[in-house]
Amino acid sequence: MTHQTATPAAPQAPAGSTDCPMLSVQDLTVVLGSGARSATILKKVSLDVRRGRTVGLVGESGSGKSTLARTLVGALPPSSGRIVFNGAEVGRMTRAHTRKLRRQVQLIPQDPYSSLNPRRTIGQALAEAIDPLRADPVRERFRISHWLAKVSLDPEAAGRYPHEFSGGQRQRIAIARALAVEPELVIADEITSALDLTTQAEILNLLADLRRELGLTMLFISHNLAVVRHVSDEVVVLYRGDVVESGNVDRVYAAPEHPYTRRLLDSVPGGPGFNIDADLEPADRAAG
Repeated sequence: MTHQTATPAAPQAPAGSTDCPMLSVQDLTVVLGSGARSATILKKVSLDVRRGRTVGLVGESGSGKSTLARTLVGALPPSSGRIVFNGAEVGRMTRAHTRKLRRQVQLIPQDPYSSLNPRRTIGQALAEAIDPLRADPVRERFRISHWLAKVSLDPEAAGRYPHEFSGGQRQRIAIARALAVEPELVIADEITSALDLTTQAEILNLLADLRRELGLTMLFISHNLAVVRHVSDEVVVLYRGDVVESGNVDRVYAAPEHPYTRRLLDSVPGGPGFNIDADLEPADRAAG
């Protein structure tokens, strides 16, 4: 009897493989309002975010950056186009997968104070993120202390209320709360825009440290081109709801092709709003 050797099946790329994007936005259009009062905020926006990478989304106020962030976390419905996360189209997910997605994708808001309940302590805010069912108080306390330490805050901060912290400290708390969920994707929406220049640099250094240590995948949204350059691997330039340029951050900054990108770069006098080379740590400058 003749035996035939079976040909092994080709290996399948595992979920989250770097061969395909973790997040793929394809021809995303968002129209707000209806009839004569409608406005198209995003116009067939496409971008990819690969695992372990940071994509900087940059554009002036009104370009649609925050609308995109809110759409990605499910706060706004897309009018057309597709959002694909880990190979699954978001709009076609089951209810269970949608609930899971809300934890897998976390938004760090521009104004952390408005996102924190003033009547709840920082520890309570983190506990809700770590374990919504509050099933394991011992583990909960340990994780709260762990994440506060990760953002350079004393564990005693857990017993205090949001109004007792400075703007920079509240932004650290917002970062801790987002990361405590252990998400796969973090969306940082203009998180340094309301901070003074020194505190901006401190937050960017913190993000750089966390990115290296945790292997974060991030969509970093900002109007500040120089800040985006020092935290991102790739950049996407958004102008009035359209993606006008995208690519490797060094290439785009060295040889911008679109007039709008050149205009944005020309509007930054000698770099960002602070001395990036003086304020960012040497390791961050090398990594950026």
